[in-house]
Amino acid sequence: MSEQRKPASCEGDTFTPQSAVKRKYQHEMSDVCSNEPGNGRITLEFDDMCTDVIEMIFCEMQLQDLANISDTSTRLRAIAGEVFSRKYADRLMLLDVCQYMDWDDFEACERERAFSEQKDAIARTCDVNIWLKLMRNFGAYIKHVWILSYGCKMNIVLLEQVFAYCSDSLETLTLDGYRMLSVRKPLTKLQEFTFHAKRFESPEALELMPNVRILKLGGIPMTMAKSYAKVERIELQVENVEEVLAFISFIRLNRQIKYLSLCIAFKCDDNHLIYSSIADNLEQLTTLKLIVCNSSMIDRYAEYRFKTVESFVLVTTYMPYPAYMFHFDNLKKIALGGTSGRLPFFVDFAQRHTKIQILKLDYLPDLLLDADFFRDWLKELPELEQFIVPRMNEKIKSILMNNLGSDWEQFEKETCNFKISRRRLYRFRKIVSKTCA
Repeated sequence: MSEQRKPASCEGDTFTPQSAVKRKYQHEMSDVCSNEPGNGRITLEFDDMCTDVIEMIFCEMQLQDLANISDTSTRLRAIAGEVFSRKYADRLMLLDVCQYMDWDDFEACERERAFSEQKDAIARTCDVNIWLKLMRNFGAYIKHVWILSYGCKMNIVLLEQVFAYCSDSLETLTLDGYRMLSVRKPLTKLQEFTFHAKRFESPEALELMPNVRILKLGGIPMTMAKSYAKVERIELQVENVEEVLAFISFIRLNRQIKYLSLCIAFKCDDNHLIYSSIADNLEQLTTLKLIVCNSSMIDRYAEYRFKTVESFVLVTTYMPYPAYMFHFDNLKKIALGGTSGRLPFFVDFAQRHTKIQILKLDYLPDLLLDADFFRDWLKELPELEQFIVPRMNEKIKSILMNNLGSDWEQFEKETCNFKISRRRLYRFRKIVSKTCA
């Protein structure tokens, strides 16, 4: 039985020295390159080379070149498909029609943080014709798609191509510049759907995404009050009473949600209904992120208890001291931004949630630079293992490091991110308790 042919070396495979490749395929390559008349040889075309050589060449091609050559013949399309499946199948395929973002924007973009840690994780094209070739010839291998096409007249065509050729392989789909979408075939493998628009006007499309686990929508439709059994993570924005009521109906029917990110817009004035509904209905919630952009008056005696939340993010602009409202039974991670990071809220929160292990502040309150106050604060958080303050100059960073002591190690230079090693944690707690006694 003959051995199965090993695919040519590609990005991520074992590297083959060029000299060895040249010696191995010198005969075929010399025949192809020999086009002079009267040399006694039969003139060969590129397509006549052996598959291994062609794969080696395709592995070095840019994405647009691979798309173009895949249109030349059936054989080259098949070889290009094999190369594409190894090199690009797990990458995010981005169509940026208007060249809306540069690489720095990608790396800073929260919604693509899973892909933006390495530039190679994103394969971007701004050419609509190249995009259509990619869909047509390699759609069966494409798993992750992002279309960024504000104002493009071909929006509908571009998306139809995705659904026509990638419906059986698509796992994540992100759309910018759309208001509606028409899905005619179930997207059975789709796990994550992101729709960046102020209004999502096609909630019926979600019914053809039976296995979606992550939903990120710019707004919540009035008709979205349905059960989506497999949805575990949801990101939404509410702007008015109608949307608040739709949101409440939605979470009552989807109590299995474990991650909720909610932006409460400036014009919304129903914070109490939102907080109480989350606390009463989402019994499996482990991560809660609130971005509060309004100045809604909250009953000073109102309290909202979250029994299962372990990670809490709060960013506020008008509400500086909301500490009395939120209570957590099992909180381990917290990030505070905007006015929520001001000292009264920060200190009060630490006194009531002593199991916090990770704390992130947008900026450092001045009183924490006082050594005595800092020791008292550490005493309130005996289980704290990580303290992150991204915005800090070298002077404040030095003061903070001195106050933290030698048991804390700075392990990230870009941000002031301190971590205490677990082997020193018990000793550190004893030191803190003696110092603060």
